[in-house]
Amino acid sequence: MIKPEYGKVFGSEQTFYEVKLSSESSVPGKEDVKKPISLSATAFIVGVENKETTTTAKIKVAYCFIYLAEDGFKKADFTNELTAEIPFAGASVKVCCEDARAVSSQDGYVAKCAVKVSAVGMKKTETDALSGGENLLVRERTEEFDSSSGITYDTFVITDEFDVGYGIKEVLCYGATACLKSITSGVSCIIFEGEVILLLKTLPFSDNNDILKEKRCIPFRFELENAGSLPDMRAKGDCEPVRVSFKVFTDEAKGKSTVNAEVTLAFSGESVETTAVTVADDVYSVTSDIETTRCEIPITLFAGQGSVTENISGAASGEVPEGGKIVTSFGERITVLGTTKNKNGVTVNGIVRADVVFKNADNGTSSVSCEMPYSFDITAEGEISCLKVALGDFDASLKDGSVFFNCTVKAVYKSIIVKKITVIDSVNETGIRKNENSAISVYVPQSGDTLWHISKQLRVSGDEILRCNEGLEFPLKGDERIVIYRQKI
Repeated sequence: MIKPEYGKVFGSEQTFYEVKLSSESSVPGKEDVKKPISLSATAFIVGVENKETTTTAKIKVAYCFIYLAEDGFKKADFTNELTAEIPFAGASVKVCCEDARAVSSQDGYVAKCAVKVSAVGMKKTETDALSGGENLLVRERTEEFDSSSGITYDTFVITDEFDVGYGIKEVLCYGATACLKSITSGVSCIIFEGEVILLLKTLPFSDNNDILKEKRCIPFRFELENAGSLPDMRAKGDCEPVRVSFKVFTDEAKGKSTVNAEVTLAFSGESVETTAVTVADDVYSVTSDIETTRCEIPITLFAGQGSVTENISGAASGEVPEGGKIVTSFGERITVLGTTKNKNGVTVNGIVRADVVFKNADNGTSSVSCEMPYSFDITAEGEISCLKVALGDFDASLKDGSVFFNCTVKAVYKSIIVKKITVIDSVNETGIRKNENSAISVYVPQSGDTLWHISKQLRVSGDEILRCNEGLEFPLKGDERIVIYRQKI
């Protein structure tokens, strides 16, 4: 009689969820608006709550409305809050705004946009897999499985102070991009190192309505608490700005300003350990006739986290006003439309958009929404997952009567290896094997037969075959004769 023994095997498969939420908010300062110039919207994850079967993401949408007033360019900053319910636990969530626009109403203007919420998680499975047992001979193989320390979250504030050689009247708008240079697993923590790139559009004290650009790179290092992390594990995670504020101090006598920037970063991360697990690949019994069933288990392995920086440029759509000259641009944003697999990874396709401001031939000001398609390749092991792109530097110019964009794109992604393995999930006895009456059995193998294949055919252990056939060498040629002595003579 056989007595199979089973162990637990845990599979994992990526699962996805996507939903679009509507955000709407009244624009303050309606009495000052002479002409709308640009409305940009940025969505941030400001809180994540993991429940037993769901993930709740709290989202803040930050609007920046640039407009012309009687005395020049002005801005209005305001926010709106949303909540997204993800139908599985432990989700990695990213958000982005689409189709931001200012709509005229009886009370002034209303800011609207769609917030695209994308979530990735792991659906885990548990299966009984044969590991051995009494009166069973098992051929084993080794498979790799990932185990996670669990996702943790926290925020960290970095500050920077810098001088500019002119007096700043107002910081009109900004772009903030967090660029991770490394992420490592430590003792009960995950260590993030990187920098925040700030791109500011400032309005100086001037009668010409000039708009100037300032760029700052602020380095950071943060240790995110994670109880299950150890130095020999691999780490993955995300970092993004969720709040940026500026204070400007101007020395009127020198005509110079000092800017104090404060950036709140939100971190999420986990450590991953890949372990080797032994499972039964095949089985037979010397004493019994058996039947087996097998099942497939999906496995997702974390291959690594990477980033690329690409310079992209090209002509952008948008009608240039006759005699117009570019003053500046607002609301620069990048959208990923999709990815396609190539030989070494994926090709990322999307659109860069911006509101380009012109000084017209009649000395008036106009704003034109322009967009440029782009594509670039990412080379990585396995499949690309959790792709996030952000704009670094951005410049708009005129070339041959058309708007031309030149910008830097920073992409962060995770690489995964997806596979399916087969395990034996049940072994049943169908009868007792009859003993052979012959004293000697002779087996003629085929070329390429393995010791396991022959053992299973003869229902004899591999050790017994080698004992009875000294000098047997594998791989077999096919002209051997294998002898089994079943009775002592």
